[in-house]
Amino acid sequence: MAPRGRYWEDFTVGGDTVHTEMSVREARPASGQDRGVVVFDVAVKNQRGEAVLTYETSVLLRRRAGASVGI
Repeated sequence: MAPRGRYWEDFTVGGDTVHTEMSVREARPASGQDRGVVVFDVAVKNQRGEAVLTYETSVLLRRRAGASVGI
């Protein structure tokens, strides 16, 4: 699964320090009962806390036995 909706919000320059913040937007079962899809909102921020890149990405994960559906 690939990143979607990439938006360059600002530029970075040499010497900038960046970090990534992720939050779960959605968790849902996949077609198989042993798998689920988790959708994340991702923001790459500079040392001033300003977003320089934002995007959404999805990950296919194995579900734990007996796990409930949803977050």
